Amino acid sequence: MSSGPVEDVVDGDVTATAPRQSILGRLFTRKPIPHTRLQSIVLAASLTVIPLALLLSNNQGTIANRQPILQIALVALIVSAILTVVFSTKLAPHVAGALVGGFGYGFFSLSWIPERAGTPTLLLFWTVTSLIGSAVLVWLLSDSKVIVTLASLASAAVVVFLVATSSTSGRDEVAGRADSVAPEALSFAEPFERTPNVYVFVLDGFGRPDVLTEQFEARGFDIDLSESVDELETLGFVQDADGSANYVQSILSIPSALNGTLHHLPDAPLSGFEIWRTGRPAVQGDNLLVNSLRAAGYEYWHSGSVIWDATACAPSIADRCLGLDTADQETISALWSNTPLRQHVGLVPFEDFSDPESTVDSILEARAQRTNDDPYVVFSHIVSPHQPYRFEQDCQLRNRTGTGTTLDNGSLPEHRPLFVNQVHCLGDQLEEAMAELVEADPDALILLQADHGTAFEINHDTLDWTDTAIRERLAIFRMTRVPDVCRRSEPEAQSLVNTPQLILSCLSGEEPEWIEPQMFLLTVEQEVFDAGAPLIFAE
Repeated sequence: MSSGPVEDVVDGDVTATAPRQSILGRLFTRKPIPHTRLQSIVLAASLTVIPLALLLSNNQGTIANRQPILQIALVALIVSAILTVVFSTKLAPHVAGALVGGFGYGFFSLSWIPERAGTPTLLLFWTVTSLIGSAVLVWLLSDSKVIVTLASLASAAVVVFLVATSSTSGRDEVAGRADSVAPEALSFAEPFERTPNVYVFVLDGFGRPDVLTEQFEARGFDIDLSESVDELETLGFVQDADGSANYVQSILSIPSALNGTLHHLPDAPLSGFEIWRTGRPAVQGDNLLVNSLRAAGYEYWHSGSVIWDATACAPSIADRCLGLDTADQETISALWSNTPLRQHVGLVPFEDFSDPESTVDSILEARAQRTNDDPYVVFSHIVSPHQPYRFEQDCQLRNRTGTGTTLDNGSLPEHRPLFVNQVHCLGDQLEEAMAELVEADPDALILLQADHGTAFEINHDTLDWTDTAIRERLAIFRMTRVPDVCRRSEPEAQSLVNTPQLILSCLSGEEPEWIEPQMFLLTVEQEVFDAGAPLIFAE
C-alpha cells in the first residue's frame, strides 16, 4: 500500500491533499476533533482513576480504610483535568486527553514489575508503556467525535462500577450471618471485690516459642526464647504451653478474643469490607470485655499499633488514647506499591512504631496525669514481631528502604533471618517493659498474647494448610500474670476466645462459662473452614 499523498477526484479533476498522518503524527496534531474538549477531560480523568478503582475493588478484604485511596483519586481527577485543559492549548483535545490519561493510568498500573526493580527501571517502563498506550488510544479514537465520546463514557462507567462494587460487596451475605454477636456486657451477681487494672497486649504474629524453635532450628536458625520467658516468669508471668488462636487472620482473631465468641463461622458468609466493618469496632473497644469492665466502673484506655488503621483509637469509644495517632499504613503501602514511588513514599518512621517499651511509657505517663483513682483496662496492639521488620541483629533500627520493610509479603523464606532478629529484640523489650509495669502496678492483671503465629510454611498463593503450616500459624505466644486463685487448668482457658471469660471470672470470683474452642483456616477466597481441632498442643 502506498504511503504517499491521498488523491481526491472531484468532477474529473485530481486534487492533491495533505499526506496521511502516522500514529506519532496524529499524536501531536493540533487539528481537533470538533467539540471533544469535555469528553477528553472525562477520558483523561477516568483513565487515571481506573487503576485506583481496581486496587480498591480487588483488595476489599485487606484495606481497612478507603479514605486515602478516595482522597488520592480526587486529587488525580483534578490534576488530570487541569493538565488536559493545558495541553489542549497545544494539542487536539482528544490527543491531550489520551496522553494525560495514558500517563495517569501507567503511573498506577506497574504492580506487575518485579518488587526489586529500582526507580529508574520503574520510570522507564512507566514512560514507554504510557507513550505506547496513549499513541494506540489516539489511533483507535481516530477522528470521530462519536468514538471519543463513547470511549470517555465507557471509561467513566468502569470507574463508577468498580467503586460501586467495592462499596457494596458482601452486604447481601451479611443478612444470613449466624447470630454470634456478643452481648453488650455481662452482668454479675455482686460487684467485684477487687478491681485491679487490666492490661491486654496483643503481639502481632508472635508464634509459640516451642513451635518457633522446632521449625526455625530445623532450618539452621537460632530462635531460642527461653531466657526471655524465664525473665518474665520471675515477674510472675506463666506461659500457656498450649496457647492457641482461633483464626489465622488478625481482623477475625482479635475481635473473637475480646468478645469471647467465635467472630466468623463457616456457615455464616462474611466477606470484603464487612469483615472490617464488624471486626474493627471490637478491636477499638466496643467488645464484651471492655463493656463488662466499664459496667463495673472501669475506664478504657486504648493504644494502637500506629501503622494499622483497624487499631486506631476511637475517641468516641475510648476514655483515653495512648501513644501516637494511627496511620493507615496498610492502605498507603498497598496504594503506592503500584507506582514508581513505592520505594520512596514517606512511610511511618520505624522509630514511631508502637513497641512494649514506648507503650508502657505512655501508660505510666497517663497514670501520672489522671485525676481519679478509677480502675482502667488497657488494650494495646503492638505490631512486632509482624513485619515490617525493623531491627538489625543488634536491635538497632534498619533502613526503611530494605527488604521486608512493608506490611506486604513478610513471610517469604528470605525473611526468616529478619524475623529472628525481630523476635529476639521483642523478647528483650518485653523483659524491660514488663519489669517497669509490674513495679509501677504490682496488683495488675496482665496478658501478653499473640493473635496468630507466623506463616513461613504456607504457600500464600494456594493456602494449602499442611499440619506444619497449621501448627505454625495457630500456636501462639501467651503469658499471663494473674493471681494464683485465678489460674485455670482447663484446656479451654488457653484458647484466645476465652480471654474475657478468664479475666472476668478472675475479677468476679464466679466460675467461667467457657466457649468450646475451635480453630478456623482460610481459603484463597477468604472463606473460613474448620481446622478440626480445638488447640495446638505442645509436643
